[in-house]
Amino acid sequence: GGGAAGGSASDGGCTAPSTSITDAEVVRALISPTTVSPAATPGPSHIVGGSPRATGNRVLLFLPGTREVPSEFTFVLREAARLGFLVIALSYPNATSVSELCAMAPAGCHEAVRTELLEGTDTSPLVSVSREDSIEGRLVALLKHLDTLRPEQGWGGFLENGAPRWSAFVVAGHSQGSGFSAFIAQRHQVARVALFAVFDGTLGAGGNIVPAAWINAGPGLTPADRYFGLFHLDDRHDVLG
Repeated sequence: GGGAAGGSASDGGCTAPSTSITDAEVVRALISPTTVSPAATPGPSHIVGGSPRATGNRVLLFLPGTREVPSEFTFVLREAARLGFLVIALSYPNATSVSELCAMAPAGCHEAVRTELLEGTDTSPLVSVSREDSIEGRLVALLKHLDTLRPEQGWGGFLENGAPRWSAFVVAGHSQGSGFSAFIAQRHQVARVALFAVFDGTLGAGGNIVPAAWINAGPGLTPADRYFGLFHLDDRHDVLG
């Protein structure tokens, strides 16, 4: 569902500042995963952005879809940075969609695959993802690197006991990345969830979509009124997820 983009401290603290940042003030940097973690697999660079005036009280984490790279989403990142968010578009193992991997697998396959990709734990025989290459592992390594590089922006404040402090994050993504955003929000309380072309499931008899089992568990730890989504009529369900 959709809704207004504003908010307050009571619903995740996502209110935009009264004076937005101009496009000229938005700073963007490309950072390789191996720069922040030598144990990571080489691949597309993360994108990090924000304004020199931005402070570390909120960050937008954007996760690209299957076979997409962070640099394809610069418009969304620039707009979030212009509104005062620190922004991260994370590069992670996304060469194959979860729906493709789980097309002929048992009902719990989607959750097992997403758990391994998110946490780097050995939960699925269909993927092999180390902690260093997992979404959480890459995010933690990047936040530590940014805190050393630009401590005045407060990147270290998004970490808590060596893990992401999810309550300070707006999580967003496209396609497979939007599935991960909802998956994260189900397991952690986040400030806001923005889903673009979200889908996770398989095609059943007659072409009907059968949602992944984890979706039926509901919004989880993040309240349902913090979810916002956009799905275009021309999106093809068989290439999403």
